[in-house]
Amino acid sequence: MSRLLLFLFLTLTTLILRSQVRDISRLFVHDNGKIYQKQYQITLQNTDTILEGKFLFYKILQKEILNKPFNYLYLSGAYTNNRANGVWSLQKGSATASRTGFFNNYHLSKPLDGQELFYSGSIVKGEKQGDWTLLNWKYDNYSSKDTLLYAEVPYKDNQVSGKLTIIKGNHLLEGQTTSYGYTDGSWLHYLLTPTGEKKLIEEWIFASKRITEKINHTKNTKISLANQFVDSAKLILVDIELSREYFDIIQLLESTSINYYPSVIKKPIELYTLFLQSITELNSVDSIVSKESNVTLSPIIKTKIESLPYREEEDYFFKNLSIQLRKKDSLILLFKKSPKIDLVDLSSPKVNNNLILLDAIQNQIGSTIDTLLLLHAKGYLRFVNRDKYILQNIAFSSSVQMPSKNETGKKYAYQFTNTFKKSATNPYLLLSNYLDYLLYEVQLINDSLNYYLFESKKEQNLLEQEAILLERSNRLKRLNDSLVGAFQNELAGFNLTESINHFISSQLMHYARIIDAEEKATKIPFLFDCLEEVEQLIYYLERVPSLYFTVKDAYTNEVFNPYTFTNMEEVSKPNLFKSFNKVILPALFNNLNQLSCDKVELYKNNFSIAFNGMIALLQKDTQKKERKIKRIKNPNEAAQFINLPLVFSNE
Repeated sequence: MSRLLLFLFLTLTTLILRSQVRDISRLFVHDNGKIYQKQYQITLQNTDTILEGKFLFYKILQKEILNKPFNYLYLSGAYTNNRANGVWSLQKGSATASRTGFFNNYHLSKPLDGQELFYSGSIVKGEKQGDWTLLNWKYDNYSSKDTLLYAEVPYKDNQVSGKLTIIKGNHLLEGQTTSYGYTDGSWLHYLLTPTGEKKLIEEWIFASKRITEKINHTKNTKISLANQFVDSAKLILVDIELSREYFDIIQLLESTSINYYPSVIKKPIELYTLFLQSITELNSVDSIVSKESNVTLSPIIKTKIESLPYREEEDYFFKNLSIQLRKKDSLILLFKKSPKIDLVDLSSPKVNNNLILLDAIQNQIGSTIDTLLLLHAKGYLRFVNRDKYILQNIAFSSSVQMPSKNETGKKYAYQFTNTFKKSATNPYLLLSNYLDYLLYEVQLINDSLNYYLFESKKEQNLLEQEAILLERSNRLKRLNDSLVGAFQNELAGFNLTESINHFISSQLMHYARIIDAEEKATKIPFLFDCLEEVEQLIYYLERVPSLYFTVKDAYTNEVFNPYTFTNMEEVSKPNLFKSFNKVILPALFNNLNQLSCDKVELYKNNFSIAFNGMIALLQKDTQKKERKIKRIKNPNEAAQFINLPLVFSNE
């Protein structure tokens, strides 16, 4: 028996000693270029390592921070048998050393100025208990300078339970929660006076874990947020966290109660601003603490809210509504980005006003429907009377307010082509009809603008063509001045150069007198053709001196005069050449003094026919013609007599 007792004593003693072996471990942690040290105590039980005792986690401070601003982090706590147990505190901030001090073993002993987020409370066997305190404060030499945010969050068995307190500046929020973390009773928003008195300005009343009434004590108004639904039998009561989503839904409920247009992006009211800001502060440090303690520090406060699930036909309606809205948006976007607009100066009143009109439709009408679709997509409409919301927030207007001013300098409303008739009583059908109506009106606006752009494009193209035409005519005049000179003028018996320039100018003057754009657009191609033919005529007239001397040389022979012992010129077929030189050729030039676009090419061809014809007559027997032609003074008759098919202006 004594041996057995001795064996049990030795075994128990060994186990106790083994379980009481403690060790302090230090671990350097690198994260995003920063170095942290983790320090904790462990015990060994057989082969298991158990966290037991104090825990520290802090950012390593380098010596270089002595004269520079720096960020710091210090987390302390404790474990019992591998579970967080005891007081846990976090200090996270930024600071600047304000006076001299010393640096030793990664710690700074020096007066500091800065700002710090401090969070502290008790964890019992892995569960939050009692009041947790949040403090965001500025300090000078580590003495309080300014409290930015103070919050007390009560916990019982890891649930928020009791009185919640949040102070920010001169605003105080007090709210009650049940033992299971639900809202309860009155949530009160006070304004703190300089003397420390509390002035109640806002009150949210919760009953049966859900909000029933909202009171604004400053404006002395009450808003009932109780059941808004007609079909109460299908309502379900759902849990929802006190979060941005919940407060947005409350705003939505409020908007359908007091008849004003809501917006999910609206500036939040002060009561839930205080709450959300404190939650944001807690969330910013929760990841640090929970990673080490396995305890989530951000408080989860719940409430209940009535919900009416979407019906199948409602989901279909919203899907169809989205398609209708996208059609309208695509039509507007397609037009606004159309390359046609680049062809027209945006300062054009027609284009500018219609683009402003399309923007106004998007901003004033489209945005409210977009908001409706957004609320549906987020699920917010499940909590409000949808029929009432649609009728309250969609104007179903037959006009849109223009941000620009009219000719009188006043703002005005643009009236759509047709008036929308509210023939449907069902809000969903009414809204669907209105979207069809709006799409039709946008299409009319686009059609009108497209027609205007088409006409403007034609007009601009015409202006471009006219610029080319003017440049072409000026170039032709310069060409005419350089190629048609004194010899051509002498043969013509008048200033041929000036006559051709006058013809070019007269064509432009006739064109300029045309008022109708359609007529101008029809006329201008023919005018380009005319100038092309005038250019060919000018190039041919440049050759006329050479062609004339070719004919003259062909009809002139050089003979020796034995009486004067000199060479003399003798003209072959003198009557024929004289008729060409004195009757036919001047008439050909006279044609050019009476030019018209339809005769330019004919008159140019006259010269070719005449010069070539005269060369050909040298080889023919023309004795009979020569005797008779000297009596013919009419150029047309003379040309016909010698078989030259020429055209004259007097025909």
